[in-house]
Amino acid sequence: MDKLKAVTDALDRGLLVIDEEERILVFNHRAKEITGILFESSFEHPPGQIEEGDVVLIADTALGGDDGKLTKKDLKLLGINDERIETGDMLLAVGVYGGNESNVKFFKSGSSLDQVSLEDNRAGKHLSITISTADKRLRIGVDDKNYDASYMHSFGHVVVLSPKGELKFVQAKGYSYRGEGIGELLRGKPYLEKKQAQELEVLGKKASDVFDDSTFLSDIKALLAGEERSINSRLYSVQQRQIICRMMLSKNDFLQAVVISIEDASKLKRLLEERNQILVELEETLMKKPRNEELQEEHHLGKLIGISSKMNEVKYLAKRAGTIQSNVLITGENGTGKTFVAREIHLLGGEGPFIEVNCGSIPHTLFESELFGYKGGSFTGALPQGKEGFFDSAQGGTIFLDEISEIPPFIQSKLLHVIQDKEFYPIGSSQPRKLHARIIAASNRNLKEEIDAGRFREDLFYRLNVFPILLPPLRDRKEDLYPLVEAIKERICRDMGIANKEVSGSAMKQLMGYRWPGNIRELENILERSIIVCEGDIIYPEHLNIPQHKKVDYSLRGQLEEAEKKIFQEVLVMTDDKKEMMEILGISKASLYEKLKKYGLS
Repeated sequence: MDKLKAVTDALDRGLLVIDEEERILVFNHRAKEITGILFESSFEHPPGQIEEGDVVLIADTALGGDDGKLTKKDLKLLGINDERIETGDMLLAVGVYGGNESNVKFFKSGSSLDQVSLEDNRAGKHLSITISTADKRLRIGVDDKNYDASYMHSFGHVVVLSPKGELKFVQAKGYSYRGEGIGELLRGKPYLEKKQAQELEVLGKKASDVFDDSTFLSDIKALLAGEERSINSRLYSVQQRQIICRMMLSKNDFLQAVVISIEDASKLKRLLEERNQILVELEETLMKKPRNEELQEEHHLGKLIGISSKMNEVKYLAKRAGTIQSNVLITGENGTGKTFVAREIHLLGGEGPFIEVNCGSIPHTLFESELFGYKGGSFTGALPQGKEGFFDSAQGGTIFLDEISEIPPFIQSKLLHVIQDKEFYPIGSSQPRKLHARIIAASNRNLKEEIDAGRFREDLFYRLNVFPILLPPLRDRKEDLYPLVEAIKERICRDMGIANKEVSGSAMKQLMGYRWPGNIRELENILERSIIVCEGDIIYPEHLNIPQHKKVDYSLRGQLEEAEKKIFQEVLVMTDDKKEMMEILGISKASLYEKLKKYGLS
């Protein structure tokens, strides 16, 4: 068995073998890392349980989610009695077990906040809690010691101190296997000892005693029962971890068992390297409703397609903008969808015309008459009946000033007065006309740089920038690429009156590797061309007209180095203390300095 363990632990893929009695016979080192059975810890504490007087610090991204089914009743054990707190809320709390005084912050699910924090002083310690939704990280601080955690969907992080401020418990990987969620601990369940390197004993145990009830277990049972012979590249969620498995039934005179190859599927790019079947299953996983269904409903906004945190923020802000009449300024690169967002805001705000004005296409000499209109005979060449301007046409609705930076300076001053006074003068008229339309402006330029260069009025900028919305470029939200490709492809095929075509895994990989300087507009053009030239049912890389030199390094080594560099950059933002960096990263001093030099970081 020792030789078998040495051989299987040397594999770079996870390996799991389960016999016909559903007992675990083999669980190699890599499989333990992927599933969280094995983990490294920079802290230690003895076994125990939460007792009266203990100080409990909680950082929970979604109450009642991945936190041991924490409930409002459990929170009352810490003196938290606010009835406004609901399942799915983001929660930061410091309380005393069995006490009545607590310090709590909570935010409704779907709140567009990159980071929230809470500070407190208990047991002679300065306590801090931070949830960063932008990079999916949690931090609980006790004086100068930080206990960090990362998450994918939801997570409940907890630290417990004795009444004297001594560390009693810290949440860590593998908590779901140990049954150490916050709710379970508050309800009196003891917790296990933690050591520097630790793994749970799993060999000989039944699979159902180790893994949560899921399709993963169901498929294992189906193979053992002979209902299936093998399962190739299927995506599972096991103990809140995304994994890809290949399963095969192995049978001889002595043993019948399921042999399972396990890969980490936590990164979308890794999934996209798999073949088309993985893409289909990935779509189902990404498009299903999250644990808190209200979040999905809050962010459902027509043509605004995306599942990334950045697009969720855009959707949230767009919905809020639709409920108010304040001026909105939408910024972002060309092709990011500024007009789409403006239209959605208008539709959410009610009825009325939507007048789109492309400021970059109007000659400077015609700007004033185009925007404000004129009375008949007011100048040479004027129509005798006069002309209605864009502001008149937008009455009762929305006027969308696209590429606002292109407006000439002499018109900028007049536009400022229109915004301030809510009225305007047609050329040749001494009687003002009241404006009953909301103004949405957009620009692909940095307006603050335009102000510094003297090309845009600062006071006009502040009048327009009441409710800013920044649209991220497509290269910064690659997780949105797959649902975008599917939606755009289906629309183009429908408009052409042809059957929908599939995108091969290799083609999707090429799409993922491109930086998309033209953003969604460029994506639409490339997909339309590929559909036209593709005579079959599947789009391959040969059908895509993507400049090869634009591709990023998609090799495993290149991707790992890029991910490693990003981690070091994030840690440098957290702290510049080398000792603390070594603890967070779990590396030696020599390795730390070597990596900092390699990536040019200081």
